[in-house]
Amino acid sequence: MSAAADFRRGGEPDLESVRALLQACGLAADDLGPDLMPAFRLYRRGQELLACGAMEYRQQAALLRSLAVRPEARGTGLAKALVGPLEAEAAQAGITDVYLLTTTARDWFAARSYSVAPRSQAPAGIAAHAQFRSTCPSSAVLMHKRLPPLA
Repeated sequence: MSAAADFRRGGEPDLESVRALLQACGLAADDLGPDLMPAFRLYRRGQELLACGAMEYRQQAALLRSLAVRPEARGTGLAKALVGPLEAEAAQAGITDVYLLTTTARDWFAARSYSVAPRSQAPAGIAAHAQFRSTCPSSAVLMHKRLPPLA
């Protein structure tokens, strides 16, 4: 992995490369629009997008979504390097609970203090999200993490 300078915020010009990466990783990209791009953190090597992830805020909760790493870049710490800052920004914004839906990364998130939660216990703002209602399959596991209070 290169220096942290390769991490940056997304913007409207990144929309197509983010969609392409998500689709290449088997993740839904149907609900992505230019307005969501600033919620993304990106990691590029040159012009190639290697990893991305976003945090969408919904009242006092947030949805961690669209975390994707190109297969050839997995195991390099990119996902962890994206999730940590997204969680820190959420905590600074007053978010207390982070949720996500996954079909493939349950163990990875469990190792980072996320626990499986019944879908019926998702807060209204999360349950109303397109990712929750239609974009992610019903087989996706809902996971939750309570963020530690800021010191």
